[in-house]
Amino acid sequence: MAQNKKADFSLSDQEMANFAKALSHPARIAIIKILAEQNSCICGEIVEVLPLAQSTVSQHLKELQEQSTVRSLVIVSIGRISINSPPQLVAGLRISIFNLAIVVN
Repeated sequence: MAQNKKADFSLSDQEMANFAKALSHPARIAIIKILAEQNSCICGEIVEVLPLAQSTVSQHLKELQEQSTVRSLVIVSIGRISINSPPQLVAGLRISIFNLAIVVN
């Protein structure tokens, strides 16, 4: 029987893997870019920009929120979606992307 070996890795490595998983689809990257350009929007506004159905966009938003590393980044409240971007969070996001790029290259 297969065993889950995640616990054998450091917490930071696990968080980086969760972060990478959350951003592992081009639609999620596009959603983050749209949210970064706007203060906040509703799901329908994202649907207008992307070639995806509303239900698909909703699923990608759900996936972004479920990943603990990204949860504090994407905020959904009363139908509006925005990026929670205090400076330290944005700096942490940039560092995470940079570290991930180093690992990939």
